[in-house]
Amino acid sequence: MAIFNSTDATSKENERSDSSFRTPSMNGPVASDTVVGTSVSLEGEFTSNENIVIHGQVRGTVSTEQDLTIGESAEVHADVSAENITVSGLVEGTVRATGRLRLTATGRVKGDVSTKSLVVEEGAEITGQFSMGSDASSTKVAEVLRGQKDEKTEKKRETMAERDASAEDAIEKLVPEGI
Repeated sequence: MAIFNSTDATSKENERSDSSFRTPSMNGPVASDTVVGTSVSLEGEFTSNENIVIHGQVRGTVSTEQDLTIGESAEVHADVSAENITVSGLVEGTVRATGRLRLTATGRVKGDVSTKSLVVEEGAEITGQFSMGSDASSTKVAEVLRGQKDEKTEKKRETMAERDASAEDAIEKLVPEGI
């Protein structure tokens, strides 16, 4: 099998017959993918320096500095992070794309989303808190929303306390003391 490009016909034929062989690029190492097949189920922390393609089931965390692709048949119940993420299946958990998040028509995300840019095809679903832009941080979004929720809860408590006090005053006026 030829390692370098060659004009030798036999070497070229051998290269073509071995589909897993890739000729090294002059620009750097050959990128390869880590693939989780449809019959595979993983649980735990899944980290790779390569592209990750998931067609099976994963629970836990998934992270790569490269691209992450969630196939149409995939079910990912995990926090995921990657440069670019494409979702065609289901992801339940925190999704953090430092580059682009793309949801295809069959993609579903349930959880907090943080991304620099977003592409959503018609039919895709996103449920959860969302942050987008160059400074996107799901933590900041969660803190802001949590603060808003705390303020609303406090206002409801104050309103209920005022109603209770008004009701007690009304009862005291209607019912004489000592009864």
